[in-house]
Formats: sequence, structure tokens, C-alpha cells
Amino acid sequence: MNEPNTTDDRTLSAYLEEELSPEARAKVDALLEQSPEARADLESIRSMMRVVASLDTPRAPDNFLDKLDRRIRRRRTAMSDRLANSMISLPLQLLCILVILVGATIKLMGVIEESSPALDPPPVLEDQPASRAD
Repeated sequence: MNEPNTTDDRTLSAYLEEELSPEARAKVDALLEQSPEARADLESIRSMMRVVASLDTPRAPDNFLDKLDRRIRRRRTAMSDRLANSMISLPLQLLCILVILVGATIKLMGVIEESSPALDPPPVLEDQPASRAD
């Protein structure tokens, strides 16, 4: 460690676990000789480390890995099922949208046709004899 802050809990923990360089350890030793607060902090960390060390190591149930493996397989299966369903349902959804759009277009064309004024057919001219230029 580079220049540790000797009042830092990490530095004091590293001191207790003998992880400091000789120079850093000498600085902490000097501080501990001069400061009752630093000694109290060190003792507090030491007692906390004892409590943590005295705790039992948690143990997983015997069938934990089997249960975990089954859960992972179920999730993978569920994900592949959802993917397969989406591969089927997406084209059907697009087809439905297309049918709706075509129907709406036909309906709109009918409404437009009904609302536009009907044009009178052009008058039919009676057959007139063609004049001949003889």
C-alpha cells in the first residue's frame, strides 16, 4: 500500500491482518503509541474481526445445486417457448394489421365515393345526319 491514512479503518484492518508494508506498519505503530483514539479504533476492529471469525460458515442444502440447475433449465425452456411463440404470433399480428388496413381503405373509399357529388353523365347527342360536302 502507498502512504496509508493511519486513521482509516481499512488501514487498521490491514494492520491486524499483517498486510501492510514495513514502512506503513511502522507509521501505524507510531500512531498507536501516541493516540488513545487510534488504539480504541484498533481494538474495536479487532473485536469485530473475532466476532466475524466465530460465525459459522453458511452451508447450502444438499440438493441446492440440483434445484438451481432445474430452475435454470426451466427458465431457458420458458425463454425458448416465448421466442417460438413470438415467431408464430408476430406474422399473424402483421397479417391482422394488414387486413384491418385494407378494410379501412375500402371503407374510406366508399365513404369518399358517397360524399362526392354525382356527376351527370354527358348529354347524349341525337344522331344527326352528317352533312356531306359534295
